[in-house]
Amino acid sequence: ACPCALGLATPTAIMVGTGKGAENGILFKGGEHLERAHSLTAIILDKTGTITKGEPQVTDVRVCGADAGAGAGAGAGAEGCAGTDADAEGRLLRLAAAVEKNSEHPLAQAIVIKARDNGITIPEATSFEALPGYGVAAVVEGQTLLIGNTRLMESKGIAAEAFQEQR
Repeated sequence: ACPCALGLATPTAIMVGTGKGAENGILFKGGEHLERAHSLTAIILDKTGTITKGEPQVTDVRVCGADAGAGAGAGAGAEGCAGTDADAEGRLLRLAAAVEKNSEHPLAQAIVIKARDNGITIPEATSFEALPGYGVAAVVEGQTLLIGNTRLMESKGIAAEAFQEQR
């Protein structure tokens, strides 16, 4: 029971703690900050990638809206979402990949990878426009296409309620 042991144990624990944090991408400016971390009630982080990693994957493709009727089965209706019409899903994925091919967003790349994995030939898009905080827009085969969040759709006069219910 020598007090000298405590004098060595505390700095060693702090050194190990900051080292383990660094191994996991968490950097402390010093031991004092690590010691005070227990009293935090909130942490504010910047953007995507700070606490997330990995590569997103497309798991499902659903055709929603008026085009969902064919092959959608009972209950899809004019505003429902289909999950069984492979042709409609392939067309949707082909067009989405054409728009997203020019984007650097991780979700965009997941769409492109899914299309390529399905053997889909991706057409060229023109007039590509990234809309920060909203999504993207482009022209593919003469059609103006939008891919993005609810705010983007509503800003373009597209009712998004039916799609939100299908999440």
